[in-house]
Amino acid sequence: MPKMKTEPPAPPSVVPGWAGTGILAVLWTGLPVAFGGAVLLLLEPLGDFLRQNLPLGWAIYLGAFTLGAGFGLVPTYALSLLGGWVFGPIAGTAGALLGCAGASAIGYGISRRISQASLAQLASRHPKARAVYQDLVLSGTGRSTVLVAVLRLPPQSPFALTNLIMGAAAVPFRAFLMGTLAGMAPRTVIAAVFASAGAATGAKSLQEFLSSGPGWPTLALGFAAMVLSLTIVTWLGKSALSRMRSAGPPEPRPTDPPIAPPDPEPAGTVPPP
Repeated sequence: MPKMKTEPPAPPSVVPGWAGTGILAVLWTGLPVAFGGAVLLLLEPLGDFLRQNLPLGWAIYLGAFTLGAGFGLVPTYALSLLGGWVFGPIAGTAGALLGCAGASAIGYGISRRISQASLAQLASRHPKARAVYQDLVLSGTGRSTVLVAVLRLPPQSPFALTNLIMGAAAVPFRAFLMGTLAGMAPRTVIAAVFASAGAATGAKSLQEFLSSGPGWPTLALGFAAMVLSLTIVTWLGKSALSRMRSAGPPEPRPTDPPIAPPDPEPAGTVPPP
């Protein structure tokens, strides 16, 4: 009696890990909006609390930044404004950048834990997604760092969601962290300097500073500086990426996770009509 040929099981229609990734995406979209507004409304009372002991307040601020932004609760722009408002342009910027580094590491770790590198599995099914994945993850540390920095540069780039995407894609951590700091630096510096300028006028809130004489000119100057810095850094990043691409793909590393091509149809099977 001839043996019956069995067809291989069809791949699952839902990529493993996408349920948790979707839940995180919803939470990390809504929560920062609510808590960011609360930080701005409570800027003066929070500032008074942190100013009671500046060294201890700076440490509390750094820990709150790392945990609040790392767990996707508070947006970095609100915390950067708080740092500049309380600690001035230098200490405020330093605390905000260190907070960004710690928070991005936490968000990356959470995403890797929950998503289980689900973007890698998705990329193996779609050619366009595979091309983006290879450029972001498998193209070497230098190219990945520049690409992460360019993705981080726009002010509208959501911090928590970007952590989620980078962790789900399993971007090399060193490239992710360096690119995050480079991309977050311009807007972080501008936010801290703007808030410190407002606090120096004796204003009780950012709204009061904006309604006073120097408020709007300072905001316009900061916005112009941000646009200029973003334009320059984006151009430098794209130029670096173009040079890297023209040099050809780097040699594959033993630690690079391979992307398996789609499974071919086994010989002898009849395609469905």
